[in-house]
Amino acid sequence: MPFHPNRFYTPRTPGNPFKIGRHIHKVLKEQNGYILGMVMIFFFVFTLLGLAFLRMAGDERIHVHNYQDHLKAFYNAENGIYKGLWLLNKVSKAAVEFSNDSVIVAFDSTNLTMTSEGISGSVRDSIKVYLQATWPYVLYSDTDKLEMKKGSGTITGDVHSNTVVNIVDFTLVGDSTDVIPDIAVPTIDWSFFETKAKDVSQYSTGTLTFTSGGSPYSGVWYTTDSVDVESGATINGTIVSEDLIDFEANTTVTATPSNYPAVIAKANSGGGAFFDVNGVQITGFLYSGGEIKLKGDNFILNGGLVANTKIHNADGTSQTITRDTDYLTDLLGVTFTSQPGLVFTISKWEKL
Repeated sequence: MPFHPNRFYTPRTPGNPFKIGRHIHKVLKEQNGYILGMVMIFFFVFTLLGLAFLRMAGDERIHVHNYQDHLKAFYNAENGIYKGLWLLNKVSKAAVEFSNDSVIVAFDSTNLTMTSEGISGSVRDSIKVYLQATWPYVLYSDTDKLEMKKGSGTITGDVHSNTVVNIVDFTLVGDSTDVIPDIAVPTIDWSFFETKAKDVSQYSTGTLTFTSGGSPYSGVWYTTDSVDVESGATINGTIVSEDLIDFEANTTVTATPSNYPAVIAKANSGGGAFFDVNGVQITGFLYSGGEIKLKGDNFILNGGLVANTKIHNADGTSQTITRDTDYLTDLLGVTFTSQPGLVFTISKWEKL
């Protein structure tokens, strides 16, 4: 049988267009509730998403605002510390504490701490710093003159006398002041050093003699009498005498540790600390309740000299006197009471 292309195809008669329209309308009517529900669900979901995004944006603004307040409060606290430190060094201890709309600064003069609370809006940030006091002078005399006019050498650091400063033929690398301001002489806690010496059986009521053969000596040595430091002796510690201390040639004293004084002479019977020979080297803080006399070549000091009466040199060349803050800061057994006069610096920061 021959193949006919339309053999398996039966043409359909187009339906009535009005019937088709009614059919579509019926289907839409039957699905109307379902579609409305889906529309409501989508509307609800997108509403929630919109609200979430709005809340996130609001939270972000709040976070940024809080961060800015914390940052500003911290900077206010930091600025309060620096202003308080300036007032402490340049004005007085009483001027340190102050407050305004952005900061509140408090000062503990006993423990040498300063606290600053910075304020920005409702945010408060606090900083606490620990201070250390540094003696500012390489040479200082209280009731008598500071006179370096015989011999020669170099003095590096500031010098002060509550009476007269007279420096001739020495190179001074620093400032020289006298009379004003009136700087109080440091005070010595004699019982502190006495106890330290007794603890290591280095306390004496007779003359203490240090020799080259017994060197090096260490620790705190204390006597109610005088001290002789013989030629070639080396001491890595502290010498304390209630009378005078006399140094011979080529002797060395190094304060160990550095926050202890090197030499203290109370000078009960007059005198003080005498360097009448060549080659004496002192590293640390030296205090004399009387005078300090320098005589001899190649005298070297790294630290500071303080005399309750006078400092003077009788002779000697190549004397090198240099201020070293490592040996003039927070000294144990020594109280620096003068203000102005001290230099306070920050040793430790702490965020509260």
